[in-house]
Amino acid sequence: MIVSKKVKDPRKYGVLQVDGERVIGIMEKSENPPSNLINAGIYLFSKRIFDMIERTPLSPRGEYEVTDSISLLAKEGSVIHLHLPGHWVDIGTRDNVIVAAEMLA
Repeated sequence: MIVSKKVKDPRKYGVLQVDGERVIGIMEKSENPPSNLINAGIYLFSKRIFDMIERTPLSPRGEYEVTDSISLLAKEGSVIHLHLPGHWVDIGTRDNVIVAAEMLA
């Protein structure tokens, strides 16, 4: 399962391609994303993810990308998304980590 969130500008995120509740793909950081439904970076995996990790090739950046493993699992129809209502903070930057910490304080 992937937690999804609607955002105003999805270009800096992985955008979920969905069919109902099923995830059919993830498009990373596209200039022309197909929707504003993003991967919020919160996951609940079955043990099958380990099989997909074993099959995941190196990305063009020379890294193993978790979203590539999830996409392989999604091709089998095994990934759903759960939409997150309410507030969400992307903690991918130092400034946003500070914002999140202040919100929790």
